[in-house]
Amino acid sequence: MSAIREQIADVVAPLASALKAAGFRKNGLNFRQEVSPGVIRLVDVQCSQWNRGNEGSFTINLGVYHRALAKLHDTSPVVDVPLVKHCVVRERIGKLMPEAKDHWWTADKATDLAALGIDVVGAWSTYGRPWLDAKSSLVEARQFLIERNLYFLAALASHALNDPGETERCLARANEDAPTFTDRIEAWRRAHLK
Repeated sequence: MSAIREQIADVVAPLASALKAAGFRKNGLNFRQEVSPGVIRLVDVQCSQWNRGNEGSFTINLGVYHRALAKLHDTSPVVDVPLVKHCVVRERIGKLMPEAKDHWWTADKATDLAALGIDVVGAWSTYGRPWLDAKSSLVEARQFLIERNLYFLAALASHALNDPGETERCLARANEDAPTFTDRIEAWRRAHLK
């Protein structure tokens, strides 16, 4: 393990403890909590690819894996052990923080790792946990997708919620916003709407 990765692991240790107390299981810098057989909450600590020696940065990615959405998504296979990248509903923690932009914590030899760890846990508690709690609801997940103009994905959520009117509305909006994907949208409609 590189020196900076060890430092980041030290910074993340308080976060790992907080996540464990909340019912998450750890695998490296990935954490998962199975809320139900159909919903898994994920927290991923992503180290920068530019980390070298004793200097580097990291961020936190959040995701909620809804098996109902994964089953309806025609280009993403259902996975047994999902990562954030497999989630239709995902966000970087910085987008949830007051500045609403990508946020990377930095560490080097001079960094107070304990203070940085407290800051990371604070961000998780204030912004990450409430977001994961809310987006674990398929209704809230659909609203998240609509707010991001991801209407095709919102149609999947609507179909999973057995809401045919909203499914059709979202598919129509997806066709308006991305006319080059009309064939794909229509293929999905034929496969799932009978």
